[in-house]
Amino acid sequence: MIKKFKNIETKFVNKDRKKIYFNSGAGTLVLKDTLEKFNFELENNLYSSSDGGNIDLRENIGETRNLIRDIFNVKRHDIIFQSNTTSSINLVAYNLNKILKKGDEIILTDTEHLSNFSPWIKFAKEYKIKVNIIETDKGLINIKNLKSKISKKTKLISFNHLSNTFSLENNISEIINLCKDLNIYSFVDAAQSFSKVEIDFSKIDPDFLVISAQKAFGIDSFGVLLARKEIINNFEPLIIGGKMNKGLDKMNNLIYANSPYKFEAGSKSVSNISSFSKSLEFISELDLEKVKLYLIELSNYCKDKLSNISNIDIINNNVDSIGTVLIRDKNYSSQDLYYYLEQNNIFTTQGFICSNNNNPNINNEKFLRISFHIYNSKEQIDKLYSVLNNGGNYLDENI
Repeated sequence: MIKKFKNIETKFVNKDRKKIYFNSGAGTLVLKDTLEKFNFELENNLYSSSDGGNIDLRENIGETRNLIRDIFNVKRHDIIFQSNTTSSINLVAYNLNKILKKGDEIILTDTEHLSNFSPWIKFAKEYKIKVNIIETDKGLINIKNLKSKISKKTKLISFNHLSNTFSLENNISEIINLCKDLNIYSFVDAAQSFSKVEIDFSKIDPDFLVISAQKAFGIDSFGVLLARKEIINNFEPLIIGGKMNKGLDKMNNLIYANSPYKFEAGSKSVSNISSFSKSLEFISELDLEKVKLYLIELSNYCKDKLSNISNIDIINNNVDSIGTVLIRDKNYSSQDLYYYLEQNNIFTTQGFICSNNNNPNINNEKFLRISFHIYNSKEQIDKLYSVLNNGGNYLDENI
């Protein structure tokens, strides 16, 4: 049994301790230190010039870039700041025609978040690139099945490290090595895994990897794309504006800055970016193997408890999900269940939760997701069990 992280919940913003937050798959609680730095930046830093802004702002943004460099073992020019994970993926998908040609193929999995699904579908169609979708076992990629789907035309594979549904850890090292052997580009969605599982970018060395501040104890509306400069410097920026170009040449063509600045048009969200440094410092000090095991333990404990309620079906039973439990009620919709729990100060999410509704792992039926992080406890799960077990009619007129 993994010991609970001692007093860890006191480090996070949660004004009402009576409320139980079980929706970390959508966004984690924010560190108090992160919020404090966010507010400090808002209150103390002002833009002071039209050429690069206040020097303190540049240094604070640089601090975050340096921390990401050290955590992931990458070069600074490989770190591209974006507004979120979705914008990072769109940037690469938009440039598929720079690295692929008409008739080439890409592979996605059936358990991708729509952010790592829809952009590829849209731009592949525009560029006449074929998309192959492989089936997984509750999000886990079977390497033999993957190999059987790869053809000579396969040029890119995009996949999650942990899915936002089943939260099972894919062997990204094995998949990336396969891509390297076959000269296929690899794209890793690590938004769900970054604050839960150890990632050494230099060892796995994917071509692209994305993370999100929102799912790593930071403020929302900030994401990071890690991409090798030799690949991405030939890309076209998706957004054009100030601070990403050097002006015009004699023929009035834009002269772009080098990566990463080429892809960071406009004024940056300084408070979001700078404050994320506190979240990064916190994550870098965590024993992420212990975090992973603790989240698996919480998930299994929750499934064991809820299995005693006859009307609850557990979708991800018999697997070691890292901090996620998916359930359906035999008598009521997931939406009814969601609202009932909310009335009892337990906050979850429900629906298809940004997953492909044709995913055979979920049988085209909505569900309720309970997702944990290190600030959650077995005592909170006991409260969830009690509320569900004693719930009676979720459609009570008082709800």
